[in-house]
Amino acid sequence: GLLALVLTGVLGGSAAVEKAAKDAGIPVVAMEVTPDGSEEIGDIAGQVIYGRDQQAYVAANLMAQMFPGAQVATNKFAVPVPSINYYAERAAFWATDAGLEVVATVDNPSDDVTGGESMAGPILSKYPDLKGWLAYNDASAMGVTAASKAAGMDVTAFGQNGEDAALEAIKAGNLALTLEPPVVDWARQLVAGAYLAKAGTEIPKSVYVGPGTYVSAANVDSAQPLTDIINGAYAG
Repeated sequence: GLLALVLTGVLGGSAAVEKAAKDAGIPVVAMEVTPDGSEEIGDIAGQVIYGRDQQAYVAANLMAQMFPGAQVATNKFAVPVPSINYYAERAAFWATDAGLEVVATVDNPSDDVTGGESMAGPILSKYPDLKGWLAYNDASAMGVTAASKAAGMDVTAFGQNGEDAALEAIKAGNLALTLEPPVVDWARQLVAGAYLAKAGTEIPKSVYVGPGTYVSAANVDSAQPLTDIINGAYAG
């Protein structure tokens, strides 16, 4: 029978699955039930969190080192996603804490590069001195860079997710930085948690394995594409 149920990318709406699993005596281990690592996770045995607050802290402070006191913007997705909204909130908080001026938090309407371009256009027009952008994903950041170049500006955009396209964009000068997540460590913790929970061992409510690897022009040539990391884990 099923040992345990592992849910990845939990964004809400999983209550029925959790209840069915509980009724069947199947422990649930999930990804990011609560983005802030809160232990109020209901019937879930445990969760692995992305560490979005930590990610936002590092990104904001890197931006502040590059452009002290500068104007910056951040964004979220037009469809409300708690984890994305939380990252945008924390990015704005830490940017302000680091002395940056957060002039806008806007929505990417389509969660892709085109959406990143369309959301950035009005902000770039309104704030011609804008220096940086803290995006929740690589596509948004790449869209910002494209819109910035089209406007004759030079806005430094930081992305998240470490996608293969992001590494190529960094090499081409179309993205400043991305965060390559520790997907293999996430998977290990999820599977270990599932086995331990099924065995009756109490597991931590929240596990954080670290932010991952930040990739920029300085180390992109030695960075492993995310697809290769995932395929390597399968092969291993």
